[in-house]
Amino acid sequence: MIYVDNKADASRTDLSIEDTLDPLFVYTSGTIYVDNSQPECGLVACTAVEEASIRTAALATTVKTDIVDADSVSFAGASIDVGNEVIVGNAQQDAVANSVLAVVFRVQMQ
Repeated sequence: MIYVDNKADASRTDLSIEDTLDPLFVYTSGTIYVDNSQPECGLVACTAVEEASIRTAALATTVKTDIVDADSVSFAGASIDVGNEVIVGNAQQDAVANSVLAVVFRVQMQ
């Protein structure tokens, strides 16, 4: 799980998140979830309980596709991309004010 804790009182627009996987990790196709429904974390860093809630909320959303298309995520080469700055074909990804934007996906270790 990768998440951005947006503690700002303003929404952030057109975000781009990219995670390049280490060669020891192989992405499991069809496992990218994105959620922005959880409130910002209470402290400077999210607690384990908050992180569990963030992950649960993300996994309760509809899985996104892996290919460059109309949703906000894609997988190409060794990179998970969210938002349209890196992969132009992705849809724009925004983060609501005072909330957590989470990206959850699965990998297998080789």
